[in-house]
Amino acid sequence: MRVTDKQILDDLEYRGIQAFLTEMKSGFFVPLCFAERVKTIIKREWDITLVESGNKKGVQKGCFCLMDYEDETIELIDNFYFKKQRSKL
Repeated sequence: MRVTDKQILDDLEYRGIQAFLTEMKSGFFVPLCFAERVKTIIKREWDITLVESGNKKGVQKGCFCLMDYEDETIELIDNFYFKKQRSKL
């Protein structure tokens, strides 16, 4: 079954992603296989550029936005806060 961007967006909105994004100072984890689609959807819908922070978790099984996965999960973070964190190093 192919899941559309609209279905992913609807699932993210159901989970409260808009409120989360407006206050996001830390990232959130998504399966690596979905990272590019999620970044594209967030950029298109909210004009927020997400980047991969480099934080990863091992391979996990689960369901993300209506699709089963077995993959690593990676942290996505707002590029603004990512740059801010990096400048403190």
